[in-house]
Amino acid sequence: MSNFYGGIFTAYKNTKIMGSTTVVAAIMNVVLNLVFIPRFGIWAATLSTLISNVIVFAYRRYRLKEYIRLNEEFNYAFWILLVITLITYYKNNMILNIIMFIVVLAYCIITNKNFIKKTLQPILNKIKP
Repeated sequence: MSNFYGGIFTAYKNTKIMGSTTVVAAIMNVVLNLVFIPRFGIWAATLSTLISNVIVFAYRRYRLKEYIRLNEEFNYAFWILLVITLITYYKNNMILNIIMFIVVLAYCIITNKNFIKKTLQPILNKIKP
């Protein structure tokens, strides 16, 4: 999402925000790695990258309000499914993973049904006699 927001800044010819936030994120990533490696080992890279990217996202989203009005709704179902998926993944139970995969796939299809219809419509029109 922060890259998507970066595209909007590019369209408004304000690429300084993208450059400065990327540099800050890189520095923050290195510092966090140095802090977290003794405690988390190899997982420090993942954790520090996640934290720095979330901060870049939040800052770019905050600055984007100067250019456009965002009309975003908080999607509870998405976040609940994400948390449940992460929990089942770390439980390492194959049956639960398969069930969650099917549930998430169904959710993705349902939430994107209009896009899927528009994408498949030209193909279906060619198939029909």
